[in-house]
Amino acid sequence: METGWIGQDELSMFRTLLLPEVSAALEAGEPVSALGLTCEGAACGAAAGWLDGGTLEIRSFYIAPDYRRRGGGRLLMETFLRFAAKHGADLEFSYTGTTPEHDTIPPFLTALGFVRTDTAETLYALTVGELTESPFFKGTAQEGSSVVPFSQVSERALELAYKKEAASGEDYLENGLTGPEVDAQTSVAVLDGREIRSFMAFTSEGADNLVLAWVKGGEPKDLPLMFRAAFARICEKYPPEALFTVQAVNPSSAALIRAVLPAAVPISYTWVRESLSAKAQKEE
Repeated sequence: METGWIGQDELSMFRTLLLPEVSAALEAGEPVSALGLTCEGAACGAAAGWLDGGTLEIRSFYIAPDYRRRGGGRLLMETFLRFAAKHGADLEFSYTGTTPEHDTIPPFLTALGFVRTDTAETLYALTVGELTESPFFKGTAQEGSSVVPFSQVSERALELAYKKEAASGEDYLENGLTGPEVDAQTSVAVLDGREIRSFMAFTSEGADNLVLAWVKGGEPKDLPLMFRAAFARICEKYPPEALFTVQAVNPSSAALIRAVLPAAVPISYTWVRESLSAKAQKEE
């Protein structure tokens, strides 16, 4: 097995082994550090990341099933470790654990000297069935007269609310509140006249995966109203086995998630391998 850097000329060979956003960045000429793995001339693996200050962040890592457990993954990572060492950078590896094969990642990274680190931006998950067991949602879940689903809110009001938040530096949706990925039936808003005061936006990633993407509370009293209104709609639309995920963006939101959704478990993980120079400084 051999490794080599992936540029625009090699992209077609490794495209299916990279995440779509990484392939798009390489195609656009962005400064992506991408490595390809070949076995007897065939593409069998790829990894890519961005150098951000003193950290090389691995964003894509994949070995084709037929070539796993042959040392290819270790070869890719060791090449990146040498590259990071030349720049005096730490190596960071983040991923979301959603399948049994992700269980092999911790021992793999541990063997390479990585250490798991806690971050405020953690993704939590639970099923819709588990969601119904939360004490917060027990009892009646009636919508207040001012709480309405996005499907009943004017497109202009949604666009204005999005532009207002984006102008203040908050933007968690690629296509705004009217984007095709937004579930207009479960996403809800609190209206103040014709304008949106608060909103809770959900994105759908298939029939069995719903993501709480963005919560904005204009007034504290709006949050429980929106949570309960959205909960009722989610239970009507999605089966009990559907996956419900929500990401904490700071310690406060993480605490809120744990309080409202006690069955939610973290499914995103970050591992860091310190640069050799950083290790040397600590030892001194």
